[in-house]
Amino acid sequence: MNDWILVADTLPPFDKLVALINIDRVMNDPAGWYPIAHIGHLSEFGGKYWRIMGERGTVLDYFTHWAELPKFPEEFLEKFDNE
Repeated sequence: MNDWILVADTLPPFDKLVALINIDRVMNDPAGWYPIAHIGHLSEFGGKYWRIMGERGTVLDYFTHWAELPKFPEEFLEKFDNE
């Protein structure tokens, strides 16, 4: 997996599934503090926004960083013919 990229510096290509985090908003877990994290993609309809499955569009500045996802397992790619 690549390094985290600051949203303010560079955005991913539209419709590319990426990991998203916000280092300014955290959640507490018994194992420690973690940034808010989701998987989604950049979309555009009247303006750029994050599309998170099962949620309404999320404004760009809700997340501070994004990163490319690792390659999906071969079993998934074979099952869904998705590359």
